[in-house]
Amino acid sequence: MSIYSVRFTNQSLIDGNAVLFQTEPHQHMTRGLFPLAWLVKSCRKGDTVEMKWNEDYSFVWSFTGGRLEPGLVFSPDQMIQTDPAAPNNNRISLTFGHGLAFHGRTTDASAKGNLLIQVEHTVPIYYAAAGVGMSGSSTLVQTVFPNQEIKFAANPEYRITFGHYQQGEVLDAGSVFSHPIQFPPNCKSANVVIERNNTFSVSYDK
Repeated sequence: MSIYSVRFTNQSLIDGNAVLFQTEPHQHMTRGLFPLAWLVKSCRKGDTVEMKWNEDYSFVWSFTGGRLEPGLVFSPDQMIQTDPAAPNNNRISLTFGHGLAFHGRTTDASAKGNLLIQVEHTVPIYYAAAGVGMSGSSTLVQTVFPNQEIKFAANPEYRITFGHYQQGEVLDAGSVFSHPIQFPPNCKSANVVIERNNTFSVSYDK
């Protein structure tokens, strides 16, 4: 499995956290889908930190007791490994029996390259949020409703931001100041600098 990395250098005048998060292509068309502060590292002014990950996918859910909204922190109650390219593995059901749980991984050939969660009719309204993760941490989630099917594309867009966000914090992608990380072909390493004027510059290793 390939390893990706981002080296982040803080040349601004403040301390904070370097944060990688993911968005879906055309996420503005998906109501209720939220990115999470995915990879978070403290970075004081003048310091450089590195974040590494692989593309190991997972299904995640968490009890919320209400709608998701920016500022809340998502901590998964269950995480199940998956692989959009593997047989018997890209679709799962979320059911409520003796508590909420994922069950029954299967393959949906019509959704190759995607990950699907089927929310069963037994799941209470506003009870939980579910979504996907990568490299052991949650990335994209949304409040779930009974009889709902949620589809996630297995080709996320990476973005970098800087601030005082914490791991798993629900973000408003439209209002967070961020910069895309777009790896060129055959490149898996990027360098990001936050400048004194709080703008980002990005370069890629050959």
